[in-house]
Amino acid sequence: MKSKSRTSRPRCDDLGKPSRMMLVLAGLGISGAFGPAFAAQDTKKADEDPKPALQEVIVTAQKTRENIQNVPITMAALTTKSMKMGEMIGFHEWGDSIPGLQMEQGTAPNRRAGPTAVIRGVSQSNAGQLYEVSAMATTNYTFGEVPINAGDPALFDMNRIEVLKGPQGALFGLASMGGTIRYIPNYADTHRFSAEFTGGAGMIEHGGTQHNLELMLNAPIINNVLAVRFAAESFHSDGFITVHALPLTDNSFSSIQINDSPALGPANLGDIPNANGNTLTAERILLTYTPTKDLSIRTYAMQQTQDQADKQNIDYNASIGGWNAWRFTREPQTNKFRVFGVESQYDMRFGSLNYIFGSQYRGQTETLDFTPITPYLLSSGSTFALQMNPNLPEDPLPSATVFPFFSENRTVSNELRLQGNDEPLAGRFTFNYVLGLFRMTENADGNWAIKNPTWNTVKGPNTEPILTTGGLILGQTGGGDFSTSAAFGDLTIDIAHKLQIGGGVRFSRDRRTNELHTYGDAETGTAASGATVGSDIYGPGIVTSGIAHDSSVTPRAFISYRFDEDRMVYLNAAKGERAPESFPTPTYFERSTPQCIQLAQNLGLYEPALEGTKSDVVWSYDLGLKSAWLDHRLILNPAIYDVRWSGYQLNVLLNNFNAACQQIIDANVGDVEIKGVELSAKYAPIDSLVLTGAFTYSHAGLAKDVQGVTSTLGTPLKKGDTITEAPPWQVNATAEYTFPVPFSGAQGFVYGDWRYVGERFQQVIGNREELRIQQPFNVAHSYSLADLRLGVQTEGWSGSVYCTNVFDKRAMYASQKVVWFPNQRVVSVSQPRTIGFDFSLYF
Repeated sequence: MKSKSRTSRPRCDDLGKPSRMMLVLAGLGISGAFGPAFAAQDTKKADEDPKPALQEVIVTAQKTRENIQNVPITMAALTTKSMKMGEMIGFHEWGDSIPGLQMEQGTAPNRRAGPTAVIRGVSQSNAGQLYEVSAMATTNYTFGEVPINAGDPALFDMNRIEVLKGPQGALFGLASMGGTIRYIPNYADTHRFSAEFTGGAGMIEHGGTQHNLELMLNAPIINNVLAVRFAAESFHSDGFITVHALPLTDNSFSSIQINDSPALGPANLGDIPNANGNTLTAERILLTYTPTKDLSIRTYAMQQTQDQADKQNIDYNASIGGWNAWRFTREPQTNKFRVFGVESQYDMRFGSLNYIFGSQYRGQTETLDFTPITPYLLSSGSTFALQMNPNLPEDPLPSATVFPFFSENRTVSNELRLQGNDEPLAGRFTFNYVLGLFRMTENADGNWAIKNPTWNTVKGPNTEPILTTGGLILGQTGGGDFSTSAAFGDLTIDIAHKLQIGGGVRFSRDRRTNELHTYGDAETGTAASGATVGSDIYGPGIVTSGIAHDSSVTPRAFISYRFDEDRMVYLNAAKGERAPESFPTPTYFERSTPQCIQLAQNLGLYEPALEGTKSDVVWSYDLGLKSAWLDHRLILNPAIYDVRWSGYQLNVLLNNFNAACQQIIDANVGDVEIKGVELSAKYAPIDSLVLTGAFTYSHAGLAKDVQGVTSTLGTPLKKGDTITEAPPWQVNATAEYTFPVPFSGAQGFVYGDWRYVGERFQQVIGNREELRIQQPFNVAHSYSLADLRLGVQTEGWSGSVYCTNVFDKRAMYASQKVVWFPNQRVVSVSQPRTIGFDFSLYF
């Protein structure tokens, strides 16, 4: 394979020199990036503030509009400007910018619920069952006011992203035990016409190019009464990962050594450069209707489709380096995401009445290369005996075995809410209240089929037809339904604008069902030499089903004291809860082999598999300070927290211990304690320079010894053992300097950001030091990334040149040993250094 020279792409330190990128810019007459449109609709303009050093950010974290500095919970908000300055395309980029949050996609087929968010170490471990619904997650998501099943909405024309840390069960319901993430779009503005066009392109080191186009049009139809807003985005990246095709002439898959080995297995048949190219198209239309001063109705509909030719995963090899993967076949994926919402508000004398309706659809198709695991799946039939007989020569595989699956989620929600705002109570007392009813239904559905039709042809002297018609090895279809009905209330009493005391509670009743139909020879275990057998792929298959009813009570309470208008201390306690991950299944081991049953017993998972899990619960306690100093030139917001997690639900894949055991068992494995400290700061020493910084440190581990359930290493779980996916350290910093451009009337700016994420352990639990030595493939190394941007802005246009991943790091977003490539470390990886430009026009 020919490797590309590191000088084949412009370096970030070449931005000030003539280069191919600068020639492109000169040819287009374009340079520079963002301007007045950066001002978010809910962000207070500096010239309106008598203390203009740092802008205020308005959020709706407590269902009402308020300055983020007045919200008595620990939270963060990314504005339009932050997202554009940081060249944030998706969840990897913006998730890294918020300490205490880890956004993860994973390397296994566990994406049916979308990206996994880990807030303060509260992480979900589901392995992506077809019946997986949003209530099984640990983080709640909304688009506007509409609850959604995770997803990764495109960030164009997005007003802000709010990240609420700690349980939010009282106001946002089930699955918000770690926190809530809210995507807030720009709504249609009835007061003025505006439009924006943005275009850009970039060059990816070790890869191809990328380009994007964005369009926004806001038009009042009836001034101050009716307006429409349309926004659209098109993004394409050629990709940067080279997939090396493996031949099908060797069935000894354990000999394929990719990671940290001089031997790369059989000779490559060919290379596929830039294999992970992807295309995103997204559109959004919004209407605002205010027929009277008391009534407003906002509706929106959005859809997006993302196609990726291969996953953004590599086979990590420290000695070879680069962005490379070795596979028998391609692994494409497609994601579709649609949301429709209606948000209405009617103002009355004693408060406002709000009604919110929403629906969401999310569909995903993904194909995995499952070739190496095929002999294990057929170990009970003739294939295994024929292929592994030492007296017979090996047959080549007839073709690669693929694992395609499709899953979809549909949600429909209704919320009716009555709320007041600074209602007088008595004397110097005022109060705010929220009373609401909520109803949501969700359906999860899907199918997958591992098959290889050519197994039923004679591949060589040792092979006879053995599989079900169509070559089905293993398949499943089905899903589940979830419904929840809830009543909630929240009350805040304000005493003389100094002391606030408040709290709330949500009562919910939930119902969840599932029904799965499993087919194939690997499940029946009846394949024999010369026979075409297996469960009927057109019949009922092997049916497993379950039903669970649950109820939850999730309260919160807080107290805050304001020393003056710039400093407030707060203390809050909140409870979060999520649905059980598994159902009682008395027949769980009915078709398991004796060795797999024994393995489950040895791990302490036999009884949990039969009985199912119970809801796990989080109680979180926060003590924080929100403060402004130096005439609003410095904002300091420290916080400490203590999270008590009881009945921790752990998802255990038995194939991590024995490749022939494909069961996934959920169990409540004890209590977890997470303690941490956070600090966010923003400082403007002069009007033209703004510095921000934030960090978090947390320690997560089992609160006590656990009897009967073993760790990932097969040893008893002990107090202090680590849980998965929670980095102890996260740090980020940004700097922005603005300056007048001589003789032009334009404003120039320089922007840079840096972020660090500590080591994480993925899909494992146990002693940290022992895991690091014995399970290195499941340890994602710490990483740091840096970006730079240089631009110019005026009233009518703006533009910039940028460099992301300045030092060209292979950051590990996730790392895992997957059973079907037993000797390979599969890593979800960052994009290499990318140099590009953006240009915007404003009307």
